[in-house]
Amino acid sequence: LGCFAFASLGPIASKRSSGNDSLVGVGLMGLYLALDGFTGSFQEQLFHSHKISRFNQMLYVNSVSACTSLLSLVLLGALGSAT
Repeated sequence: LGCFAFASLGPIASKRSSGNDSLVGVGLMGLYLALDGFTGSFQEQLFHSHKISRFNQMLYVNSVSACTSLLSLVLLGALGSAT
């Protein structure tokens, strides 16, 4: 709801953009919302099928997030500027 309100209630065009980015942005937002909806149901399925505690799940999700972020920064050569 918040993303929709932000995108629809005011001008969102960039001064540096050529104007062709709107479709890509809408597509990325749609992908984000779809994957965000999938994540919650997938985590609930893992809760019930593998009997994982909430604390362990938070640890695993945050560990994978941290590793993904670190790997991205290293591969992009931006680790020094991020610290």
